[in-house]
Amino acid sequence: MLNNDANRHMPFSNRAEMIQNKTRYSSLRCSLLAICLLVVCCTVGCFGEVQNPNLQLNLNVPTVKEKDVSLNGSVSGPVQRLQWEWGDGHTDMHHFFPASHTYNKPGTYQITVTAFDSTNKGSSKSVSVEIK
Repeated sequence: MLNNDANRHMPFSNRAEMIQNKTRYSSLRCSLLAICLLVVCCTVGCFGEVQNPNLQLNLNVPTVKEKDVSLNGSVSGPVQRLQWEWGDGHTDMHHFFPASHTYNKPGTYQITVTAFDSTNKGSSKSVSVEIK
């Protein structure tokens, strides 16, 4: 830290150099963080639904009975697994069609299904459901 006793007794040029190095280090950390976020967003799909041209994913209209939802659909292509994001913080992996989920409280939820191939490239579709 710049405020401890050892730093107060440094010659001015060494303190200035230390501040400059800390600024460079902080700038480098921010740049690396931005690159990591960009890679994650492009891989996971922060900029919209991810589409793998080798997978064709279709979702039917969800069936709602009170707080229980079931969703059917189809997927063609070399599918290894499906990931279900239910819009309430719950995520299920490896479930194929049909899938079901029980919500704890009323609301409108966006269900996102992502099909992955053997290279972990995905194709996603979303549908909204209202729980009363």
